[in-house]
Amino acid sequence: MKVKLNEKISTVRKCCLFAVLILLIWRIDVLLLGSFQFPPSKKPTPFEHEILVGTYYYTWYGGFLHWWEGYTNAPKLGRYSSWDSSTAEWHIKWAVDNGIDFFAVSWLGPGSWEENALKHGLLQAGDLNYMRFCIFYESVLRMQNPPYTTTFISDVKYLANEYFNHPRYLKIEGKPVLILYLVNELYLKLGEDAVSTIYQVRRELLDMGFDVYLVADVIGFPMPSSQYDRFLKYFNAVTWYIFNLGSDWSSLLDSVDYTANKWLNYTRSENMSFIPSVYPGFDKTHSKLNTGQPVLVRNVSRFTEFCNIARSYAKESAKVVIVATWNEWHEGTSIEPAEEYGFEYLQVIRTVLGG
Repeated sequence: MKVKLNEKISTVRKCCLFAVLILLIWRIDVLLLGSFQFPPSKKPTPFEHEILVGTYYYTWYGGFLHWWEGYTNAPKLGRYSSWDSSTAEWHIKWAVDNGIDFFAVSWLGPGSWEENALKHGLLQAGDLNYMRFCIFYESVLRMQNPPYTTTFISDVKYLANEYFNHPRYLKIEGKPVLILYLVNELYLKLGEDAVSTIYQVRRELLDMGFDVYLVADVIGFPMPSSQYDRFLKYFNAVTWYIFNLGSDWSSLLDSVDYTANKWLNYTRSENMSFIPSVYPGFDKTHSKLNTGQPVLVRNVSRFTEFCNIARSYAKESAKVVIVATWNEWHEGTSIEPAEEYGFEYLQVIRTVLGG
């Protein structure tokens, strides 16, 4: 009995030490960055609009994480910590004031730095009741090591238990939304088990009481009557994160229009939805992880055209648009206010997508 009691005491001590460590990391992280934020003095001001607008949101920023990598443009909030709920309150206010309805939050695994930042930052924000969120499953990063099928099924069930019942979790058609990054890569990793795995995930979630709204991030064109097509049929909608990596706006927008039409027709034929995505540019030259990708120079008027194309297709389907991204500063796709461009891109979103 004495041994068991000592074991229980030891376990309690470890849990307490872990909780203290998490608190210290948060406080030290904010102090190291020198970016403690005071929350906004005014509440967000939502307004009615026809299109549901989301944006990809990253919680990986902190004292020793990610800012070191190098980044394009300078955030108005400085080098902030994703663990700071006051920072998240600024993000919510700016987003809601400009017609953004939800954050699709990048998720890199149970207990990861990013997940703890989500729980201690965004989900503790005082104005969270103005914003919705869903999980953006980073399938490429999660599928680093086998067994891939076991990891994927376990992850999705974990997400369902942890988040799907949260009062601010995004639902479409009454179903909790889960976006899977680069399903082409996920399909290849799952191999011969891809179709049976996605079927099993749906079945197990239904047993848990969740009829999930699965969104596939795709690249390329539809592949009717293929095994990949059978895989996609288990999804409710398709989208794209970054349409393609090119440096010419004119050819990009022409290609967007053409490919969006292909996906709209495909999803209609399969009783699915098409969710277009837009981005303001792409520039990874300041990142230490740059591998020589083309630079798409930011252009407000071209971004406005992009948003108009997306709005026209969104109105023909699910009436949802996703913006890539709120704060992927390393790749220069952020729309979060910056010293260089201020609120220009948020104003386009408010005018075009929120109009």
